[in-house]
Amino acid sequence: MILEKLLLGIMVAALTLLLLPFLLVMAGVGAAMLLWFVVSAAVLGALIFWMLFPGAYGLAILLLVLVIGLLLVHRQTRHGAP
Repeated sequence: MILEKLLLGIMVAALTLLLLPFLLVMAGVGAAMLLWFVVSAAVLGALIFWMLFPGAYGLAILLLVLVIGLLLVHRQTRHGAP
């Protein structure tokens, strides 16, 4: 009984170690895609703002940074991150 549980634990650990790099790569790809969509929406908003108010470069960049920050904070609070 103990030997079976020990062998099962070793097999689970070995499988986890084999799949861990794949899972980390997939998590990185998912995070990059999520960041790409968030940034592209914020850049589009800043571009529209810049076209409406062409002399306000600094304000457009400030709004872009604020929008990205607010989107990331909103996403974290919605998922219950501490």
